[in-house]
Amino acid sequence: MEVRLTVLCDNAVLPQLGLLAEHGFACLVERGTDRYLFDTGQGLALINNVRVLDKNLQDLRAVVLSHGHYDHTGGLPEVLHRTGPVEVVAHPDLFSNHYRTAGLQRRFVGLPFRREHLESLGARFRLLREWSEIGPGVFITGEVPRQGGLAPGDASLVVVQEGEVGPTRWRTICRWCSPRPGGWW
Repeated sequence: MEVRLTVLCDNAVLPQLGLLAEHGFACLVERGTDRYLFDTGQGLALINNVRVLDKNLQDLRAVVLSHGHYDHTGGLPEVLHRTGPVEVVAHPDLFSNHYRTAGLQRRFVGLPFRREHLESLGARFRLLREWSEIGPGVFITGEVPRQGGLAPGDASLVVVQEGEVGPTRWRTICRWCSPRPGGWW
């Protein structure tokens, strides 16, 4: 089955097309008649780029959030205003306190909205740690722990939970189509 990916938000664009760039990411994934939004960017460029690219956010099967930083989740309220109630798939640490550190300074970089507010806009959260099928033939990896030297992550990004400061430990990766190895997106 054909899968179409449309990047709706990224750091670089062709401005002559009327697209806006921002630090962040969002991608519309279309597989047959099913449509998923993978991340929502910061929310500043997403709706403009949806319009310019002649896409719509209605009838999404789900919104999938890779991790709980503002540049991947900030557009969620704007999405919910357009979709109404929709499933939002994410890791259970989505609502943790995420920070970027620089010396003794700490800047909040987490999800900029409270869960209750997002639920009032129609978010139906499905928080998963494991490999899961989120739609026919569409899977997420679940928690991808940072181990070894392959993907050490950014040491300045931390999570504060119950007063303890630790590294960001997870990122969810979506994989469209086949549950077999290969084809990671």
